[in-house]
Amino acid sequence: MDMTLDQIITQARSESLKIHRLDNHSGLQVLKLETPKASLVLHLQGAHVSSFIPRGADDILWLSSLAEFAPGKAIRGGIPLCWPWFGKHPKQAELAQHGFARNSLFKLIDIRTIEQDNALVTLELTDTAQTRTIFPFAFKLTVELLISTSLTIKLITTNLSRLPLPLSQAIHTYFNLQDIYNTQLTGLEAAPFYDQLSGKDDNETSSVITFKKETDRIYRTCNAQLIIDDSARQITIQQSGDDSTVVWNPWVEKSLRMSDFPDDGYVEMLCVEAANTGDKLLLQPGDCYELSQTIGLEE
Repeated sequence: MDMTLDQIITQARSESLKIHRLDNHSGLQVLKLETPKASLVLHLQGAHVSSFIPRGADDILWLSSLAEFAPGKAIRGGIPLCWPWFGKHPKQAELAQHGFARNSLFKLIDIRTIEQDNALVTLELTDTAQTRTIFPFAFKLTVELLISTSLTIKLITTNLSRLPLPLSQAIHTYFNLQDIYNTQLTGLEAAPFYDQLSGKDDNETSSVITFKKETDRIYRTCNAQLIIDDSARQITIQQSGDDSTVVWNPWVEKSLRMSDFPDDGYVEMLCVEAANTGDKLLLQPGDCYELSQTIGLEE
């Protein structure tokens, strides 16, 4: 018999792993995990990490002060999971942008302490009659969170159906900045990109990317290794299983149009996403695919 959420928490608690329930008034299940190295806040809806704080540091993740925490509502900020499609659905534009995983209730499978006071959290989402009406495939989506001085998030997709499963996805991380005007992003020099604002393809000509206006680009990179320098600290990003890195900041006008985004919120955030965009991924029956992103601070 499967253990309940409280049973999993009770079994996992230890001297080096503190776990608290922070469930909110709307019924969302929320956990806070604390280790000697970091703390993390996890929402079971969407397997959504809304906070990751290495010991002695400020939060690496940005969370909107106007974010809505309610069943079926995507959370603005933290790490939303875009799955099983990125952006608009390729054939049915009326379906939810970025798929249904970020609004779905994941099942907590396990929390455990592993070597050197690290913690590993495993969550799972499987198909239902409802998901099959819009995504006619049997699947298992496993999310693994490795909490150390850094955070590694893995999306592992298994095709349990008899047909090839089309997949696009993203780990849509919002990074917390001191000031976007003094922020630099490195690691994408000479990379080709698609500009979603102009609809044109281009190539990055600068070794250092800075931000002075709305940015929405899909860089065609694999296994990207990046650094965000906001003049106060350097955030490191390592990705694997990605064929794209999405870089997004809404700037002024779009910030004003979003109801769950502060008018000046763009100053304090930058999205850098590990992604598989387009239609290149087609999982054969029984196949698995893993996408991951590791975020931390330069020592």
